[in-house]
Amino acid sequence: MSRATRADVVTLLTAEGAATEEAEAIVVALERAELNPPQMRRWLADSARAYTVSVGATVHGVDLKQVPTHAIEAGRADAVQDAAERFAAAAPEERMLCLTFLCDLDAVRRLSRGEDERLQLLCEAAGLLRGKLKKDIAVNEALQTTLSGNFDDTTRLVDWMSDDRLAEAVEALRTGAIDVVELRKRGPLHFVGW
Repeated sequence: MSRATRADVVTLLTAEGAATEEAEAIVVALERAELNPPQMRRWLADSARAYTVSVGATVHGVDLKQVPTHAIEAGRADAVQDAAERFAAAAPEERMLCLTFLCDLDAVRRLSRGEDERLQLLCEAAGLLRGKLKKDIAVNEALQTTLSGNFDDTTRLVDWMSDDRLAEAVEALRTGAIDVVELRKRGPLHFVGW
């Protein structure tokens, strides 16, 4: 719903089971995060592009996360409100990276390690990726595509960005040494987290 209004977002949240006060608090937090209503709807409900929230459950040591509307439907509006508040309190660069890479703040902070220089390199990488691929879903897929083109070596661009090769990864994007359009076309995707 590209023309969603603020009222539509509140209605979406209450229809999923949030109390009116909870829905309002979530929307207010997302407004503070500078999201417009269509962006809020994506953040909350888009199955491929939503911001996932922790619901306090783990399986084999892995934190389970849900699309916010699914979490609300499961009675966890509090987790969604907490995530929205945390997202709103984050730096604008961190929020931009979450929206461009389609990941949560924890993933961005693992990539940046809390270092301003790394955060700026990540922002540059996001700009380069978005410039070539245009859509956030395409950026996410390119980041999670194996560089080798197979599953023998499952190293992905996001893996380079998460370790000490971030500067090398950005340089490869700058120079075209990694052609992300071709990388994404070639595949394969290897979704194993951030």
